[in-house]
Amino acid sequence: MNCISNYKKFMFINIFLFIFFFFSIIFSSKFIFIVLLLSIINLYVECPKCRHTVGLSKNGYITFSHFKSFCQKCGQDLKKCNIESDDIINKRIKK
Repeated sequence: MNCISNYKKFMFINIFLFIFFFFSIIFSSKFIFIVLLLSIINLYVECPKCRHTVGLSKNGYITFSHFKSFCQKCGQDLKKCNIESDDIINKRIKK
């Protein structure tokens, strides 16, 4: 069974979030409920290793532009479904 990585989930939800946000501005405010729902769902995408919310910065603020494919807290590669060992993460951080 193939898994969908947390990086892909986060980006997929963000794309739909921005599309519906523009729809709510252009067409009507009915789409704003979809935007709010997607925003709440987006906060539940977590790092598989440390359970840190992917969409939050270190200070706890919601961020979209500073998102990287690595967890900001533990360094886990979010494009992978399996949890990496600390040795692999330390090697990647040193480079």
